[in-house]
Amino acid sequence: MITYNEAERIFKLDTPHTSYIFGIDDDFGYLIHYYYGRKIRNDIDNVRYLSRLYDGDILPGVNTKDKNSFLDFAPFEYSTGGIGDYRSHALEIELADRTTATELQYVSHKIYKGKNPLEGLPATFGDEKSVETLEVTLRDPIIKLTVILSYSIFADTDCITRSARIINDGAGSVFITRVMSTTLNLENKEYNLLTLHGSWARERHKEFRKIAHGFQGVSSRRGADELIKQGDVKINGRTANLGDDVTNGDHVTVNGKKVETVKKFDYYIMNKPKGVICSV
Repeated sequence: MITYNEAERIFKLDTPHTSYIFGIDDDFGYLIHYYYGRKIRNDIDNVRYLSRLYDGDILPGVNTKDKNSFLDFAPFEYSTGGIGDYRSHALEIELADRTTATELQYVSHKIYKGKNPLEGLPATFGDEKSVETLEVTLRDPIIKLTVILSYSIFADTDCITRSARIINDGAGSVFITRVMSTTLNLENKEYNLLTLHGSWARERHKEFRKIAHGFQGVSSRRGADELIKQGDVKINGRTANLGDDVTNGDHVTVNGKKVETVKKFDYYIMNKPKGVICSV
């Protein structure tokens, strides 16, 4: 069951044995994650304290001079870069003028029975009796970038599927340098990462790993390989083959659209002790 408490502006997704809860920040309209774990069976009027944002005075509405501390501490439901959050993000972009800031704010949401397919991508599915979906629309009004977060729950399974759709409504190009379907803040330490590895349609080999500090990832090139096999990728006008190399200056297109590369810059940090003059 998916519910929305309009007075508290809190979403609650219940599977048979778990609850997933997040809400809308009162100051800026950010989505804040509150809880994911054993099912909470009572109401959701008083769960904001779980975010630990109310322990001190870092809320922008309480301390208007300390927004940076809030941005680097808040458990964002879908985090973005360039605004003061120095952790890993679900979405990072770069504009033509090298701007990297993205500040997503809540716009609207809808809850419906069933689950829409992900066009061109493999996805879970179900009918209106077995699946319920929440879609939350976020938007950066400055750069006119919209993100639609989709959450689907299944009636008989402790599983929540996530996806994110990025829409550029602005006049200029947006270069996506990093995009994930979800961000999840975990307060406790005892978690295992379960992956199912194997070739396509045979991902049935279970592998458990302890989650520790630092980066842990799972990656696959199967999606890119399929585009190449289907002839959708071209290099300098020639249909690409598996294993082809791409170098600087090559013109690469996917389904007729040019693949843009983001220029890399070298950054220098100089230590200036007191009384010493330094320059580049």
